[in-house]
Amino acid sequence: MRLHNACFALTALVAIGSSGCERQPVWDQPIAGAQILGMDHGIAIVDPGAERALLLSPEDDLSLSQDSFAITTGFATAKVTPDGSRLLVLSHGTVPRERADDPEPTLQTFTAGGGARTSHSYRLSDPLSGLKVDPLSRFAVVHASGDAAFLQNPNELSIVDLTREQTDDNPVHLTLRSFGGTPQAFTFTEDLVLPGGKRRLLVVQTDRDIALVDLDAPDLPEITIPLSSDTNKMVPGGVAVSDGALERDDDARIAIRLQDDSSVIIINLEPVLESDKDDTPQSFRAVPNFVFTDGIPSDIAFVQTDGGLRLAALLGTRLTLVNPVTGIASAVDLGAQEFSQMTIVTDVVGQTSDGSDVAMLWSPGKSHIAFIAFGSTVGQPYKAIEKLKLDTAVSTVAPIGGDNPHLRILRSSTGGAVHVLDLLTRTAAPLHASSSGAGLTTSADGGRAWLHQGSSLAKLDLTTLHPQNFQLQRPISRVFDVTRPSGGDALITLHESGLIGATVLDAQQPALSTARHYAGLLLGELP
Repeated sequence: MRLHNACFALTALVAIGSSGCERQPVWDQPIAGAQILGMDHGIAIVDPGAERALLLSPEDDLSLSQDSFAITTGFATAKVTPDGSRLLVLSHGTVPRERADDPEPTLQTFTAGGGARTSHSYRLSDPLSGLKVDPLSRFAVVHASGDAAFLQNPNELSIVDLTREQTDDNPVHLTLRSFGGTPQAFTFTEDLVLPGGKRRLLVVQTDRDIALVDLDAPDLPEITIPLSSDTNKMVPGGVAVSDGALERDDDARIAIRLQDDSSVIIINLEPVLESDKDDTPQSFRAVPNFVFTDGIPSDIAFVQTDGGLRLAALLGTRLTLVNPVTGIASAVDLGAQEFSQMTIVTDVVGQTSDGSDVAMLWSPGKSHIAFIAFGSTVGQPYKAIEKLKLDTAVSTVAPIGGDNPHLRILRSSTGGAVHVLDLLTRTAAPLHASSSGAGLTTSADGGRAWLHQGSSLAKLDLTTLHPQNFQLQRPISRVFDVTRPSGGDALITLHESGLIGATVLDAQQPALSTARHYAGLLLGELP
């Protein structure tokens, strides 16, 4: 349905209030706790008081069309799949359920826009509040997260395959074997070539062990690797994954960084021994191995060097490269500057001449960035280290997708400084905002960035770095750069007060003269 413009909507509201027309119950529900999320073709507003989800999509004329979906009682949380196509809504249902027709705990999915409108519902076993979504948008994991149930098993998970409808084996409900730990973090691997074929794994970090769940066969028992003993508690702090050589199925590895410990545990995923095949339901086994990094790493990653695969552990002013087979380590001196974050950027800048990886190093609160090309020259395990000094400290690094994956936007925690970092040329172009704390959004095609604060809005062309400034009539809370049916893009700027208003502009050629204004998106199409 097409949303009314603001003036028409408010006029209609007055008319309804003074007429004898029957009101629908939804309009008497309190407006509180609405959750707003961006999607590829619009925005989603989850309105728990009215038990509905609104999917709003911009048309070619910048008007907004609306699809309204009923959501289950007891809203817990909502997320959008990373590909932007589906809204996921997790609800508790009626708690406690006293009648057979009371709503059950459910995970619902909704899509709309471009004429498509679909919804699916998955029944869950317990009213849980945690929801993790696969970066590849195929799986969702429902788990305990600070729920207030009288009795709860925190190691219980529900794994939903979002590409299939509900069946007897979807979702799969399982309980992790626990040695006293509870799940703290989840990592979805990409396809790994393992004994028995390609598989994706879910790596569950608890506060004392690691569990591996086979996402392609989640009904199989998970593999739990205890890390702690009665006298020594080891807490996982991060995960790195390597598929190894593409032609091999016996060299995939998972590295576990530990909190407050110089050890890194490398879990080798190997074929099952012949003597154990009758008692092992999986087609692979997990063999842990401890390696030492001569310090407590803040970040880890598997990297390719001209000498083969290495585990890179970042240790402030140095980087340790560990051979995952032999455990032999070599150190790289990074100089006087400390670094705490490491990102492999080989997919953007390309490998070195000998096939080695390239990494970007940075640290929140520091004004320097480094690029390291792995490999070896005489006496040192790297080819080159390049450093870039900024005039302000970096607080966040935002990646750009689409046509400009080689760009990063660097934000400063002090002042309004913004830098556009080019990974290819190793340069950082400075820009200056009038104050700090501006909101930042980038377009999916990588062509634009938007900054907003108060009622000020600025578009930054990421090809020319030309800024364009606008002043809206109302304070801006968030902005979403989304696709229109024609293939062009629209910018939805939200004004989150009262009934949630919006200003919709053409994202490529924004002009206030052609913008559409809405005073209350939650009014929808008035009865």
